[in-house]
Order: sequence, then structure tokens, then C-alpha cells
Amino acid sequence: MFTYSWFWADTRLKGRDSIVVANNTRLIRHDDYIGLRLHATEVVKYHRDGTVSLHSGGWRTATTKERMHRFTDAWVSQIKGEWFVRWGSEEHPFADGMVLHPDGSVSGTMTPTELDERRAENAAATRALTRFIKGITPERIITAFDNTGGDCLLCRFGDTSCLALHVEEDYFHATLAYQAIAAKGYPNPSLIMAMIRNSAERGTVDRMLTDSLRRYMKPHMVQGVATR
Repeated sequence: MFTYSWFWADTRLKGRDSIVVANNTRLIRHDDYIGLRLHATEVVKYHRDGTVSLHSGGWRTATTKERMHRFTDAWVSQIKGEWFVRWGSEEHPFADGMVLHPDGSVSGTMTPTELDERRAENAAATRALTRFIKGITPERIITAFDNTGGDCLLCRFGDTSCLALHVEEDYFHATLAYQAIAAKGYPNPSLIMAMIRNSAERGTVDRMLTDSLRRYMKPHMVQGVATR
């Protein structure tokens, strides 16, 4: 008998549509399943047939992993950035939407060959991102910050679908830098941009820029690995 299932979630709700079960985490009732919602993502879904499905929503964070681990009977661990889910007697590579069955089987996960292929693709993407960031010189920063007319329109609206292409084309621009700095959580991104430009005028590339770019871009260039 598993502890965490649709029956457990239904019992916790006690007829209600939603309750808080942890920080920023709620149980939400739906017609055919009950979801465990962390912020805006239902990271666990408890289905009426006894199955449980796991969903990162693209947020492979320590908190997402912890909620999956705490509110299912699976053991969710991380090895070299990859998530693994122990269910029954076997360990499986994590995949969004994977389904844990009451008999101990799993569906929707990856084969060992698929995992090896993804690791190779991720390694190549990581190397390309490293080359891109190392190629940003003080002169390129000044030029980019002083000439923003040709900046990527998608980046202006916070769309991240273009990031891999920017790396491929070696296209560094000020809007990309600003979005990365804002995503890092600095309270005044414009001030940080000015500090980065001042450093460039002195002939150095500020780590606030390179660290922000790496943190911002990597999650959108690699597949299925922890990002935070």
C-alpha cells in the first residue's frame, strides 16, 4: 500500500477544492486527478486509477525535486545534474510526464540509449555556451551596449526560444545581457548594466555579466538536467 496516492490527496482535501500543504505548495482538486501545485506548476498528479505522474514544467529546481520526493513514495535523487526516480526495485531517468504505476512499473521514462544521447547533446551545448561567453570581450560589450537598434525582438519580450540560435551565430547583444541580469535577481538591472559597461571601458569583462548569462542561457540549451 502506497502512502501518497489519489486516496491520500482526497483525504487531505476533506471535500475542499484546495489546501496548502507546504510553502508555495497546494493540493488542487480536478475532475480526474488531484494536483500538487508548486507555484504555477503541478509537479505531481495523483490519478484516480492509482497512478502518479511527475512534471517539472521546465523548473528542474531543488525545490521541485524535494516536493516530488516528499509527496510521493518515489525516491528522487540527483547525480551529476541528472534526476533519477527510484520506484519499486528500479531506478529510472526522470522524464516530464513519467507515470509511476501501483505495481512498481514506470512508463514514459527514457531508455539508457536515449539518456546517453541526451547527455552527449547536453555536453556539446554546454561547450558551445562556454565558447560563446568566453568570446565576449570588453570591446564587444561596449559596441553592443551602445548599439541596441538591432537587438533580437524575441529577447526584448523575454522569449527564450532564440537563445541556442544566438550561441550558434555568436550573436551577443545588450538586450540579452539585460534579460540575463534581470533573471539573476539583481534589484536594479540598469545599474548593473552601467557597472558592466564601466568595467569594459577599463578593459575587463565583469563576472556579473558572464555568470548571469550562463545561469540564464544554460537551462534553455540543455535538456532534462537540474538548473538551480
